[in-house]
Amino acid sequence: MLEHGHQNHQDGLIVIGAGAAGVFGAIRCVEQYPAARVTILEKNARPLGKVRVSGGGRCNVTHACFDVRELTRNYPRGGRSLTGSFTRFGPADTIDWFERRGVALKTEADGRVFPVSDSSASIIDCLLRRVRELRIELLCGHSVQSIEVLDAHAGFRVRLAGQANRVGRRVLLTTGGDERSLKLAADCGHTIVSPVPSLFAMNWRRSEPMDLNGSPSSPNTSHTKEALSELAGISISDAAVRLEIQVPVGAGYKSVLFQRRGALLITHHGFSGPVILQLSSLAARELYAVQYRARLEIDWTPEVNREQKAQCLHAMRRNAGARMTDSAPEGFSGPRRLWRFLIANARASGQKWSQVSADSQRAILENWSAATFHLDGRATHKAEFVTAGGVALNEVDLRSMQSKRRPGLYLAGEVLDVDAFTGGFNFQNAWTGGWLAGESIAADLSQNADEIRFSRE
Repeated sequence: MLEHGHQNHQDGLIVIGAGAAGVFGAIRCVEQYPAARVTILEKNARPLGKVRVSGGGRCNVTHACFDVRELTRNYPRGGRSLTGSFTRFGPADTIDWFERRGVALKTEADGRVFPVSDSSASIIDCLLRRVRELRIELLCGHSVQSIEVLDAHAGFRVRLAGQANRVGRRVLLTTGGDERSLKLAADCGHTIVSPVPSLFAMNWRRSEPMDLNGSPSSPNTSHTKEALSELAGISISDAAVRLEIQVPVGAGYKSVLFQRRGALLITHHGFSGPVILQLSSLAARELYAVQYRARLEIDWTPEVNREQKAQCLHAMRRNAGARMTDSAPEGFSGPRRLWRFLIANARASGQKWSQVSADSQRAILENWSAATFHLDGRATHKAEFVTAGGVALNEVDLRSMQSKRRPGLYLAGEVLDVDAFTGGFNFQNAWTGGWLAGESIAADLSQNADEIRFSRE
């Protein structure tokens, strides 16, 4: 039992952070070296907080992407460096690990993997049950203040707020990417790539929109926030989205483009959905640099090219002239409410197709194939779920997850400068990093068992 004061409690391994990487690393260490005494320190009242809320409480465990090259493409930062790591422990290994321990998993059409129960409790219960079976000490409500490097024999002293210090031969740092957590790594000599938000929804600008050349636009080609908010809740299964950012360079600006295709959701404040989250991840640093002011261009039905769209509109004027313009042409597969919005912004509402002018037809085509929206912010209604940034990867041996700056210190998860698209990829990085670190620490402790001055009770 812990006693308050200045006593030091000795461990073989101290894990700082009871998230996915930390808990998985602790488990793997003791599975490989049962004599190891392992303690997990968690500042919050409960462990595995992100696991609990991931996927709307369902827990998106991993992604069924079994080709390593394809897998790494889902990591805007750090993907190439993780090729070897994913070869050693990838999504197939994660699925196998949980299923062998009684968690039935399912793969959805888009590749995301969830427990069959559709509850994160299945994953949490599995992990915590294994923690208990292996007699790993899990201490919640224990906030780490600092890590002090002792001599090569003693390892590290971990100073806690209000509790006795802990001394461990090895430390695994899996605290996530917040500023306070990264300071622990910086104090151990690591370079920190400044964290910025990633994976967020985008807000559109309330003020007058601008056209493609940066001049005030007519309602035909760009859209106001008030009008767009009426479309909240509309989902497009496949949209092509182009994000243009004017990044400051010296005394001028450079245009940087990002493009993705996928599902899009219109919200009360802007845009969300997988394609937007991917763009926010790809452009995380550029958007941060310009305070999230950028231009978004959307093709609502990219399976129909611009020339085909023009032909569809011409056919409506020629062959369906008596019909009203709120009747969408054959090539438009989106919701009718969206089509009415596009027609209204082309000033063609309430007309028959035969009455549509050439200018209005061009405006409809522009709204359909390249609707322009101007952004002025990101969603801020909740804490950032993922950040881009962290400990520089070139300072970590990714085969063992051991620090190159401080031997005996290991790092895994979001504390590293690695981030991914939504869909289970960030969790896979956590499982992989934790597994590799646990294996390496177990081997390290077992090889130096004669130097360890305690035995597991």
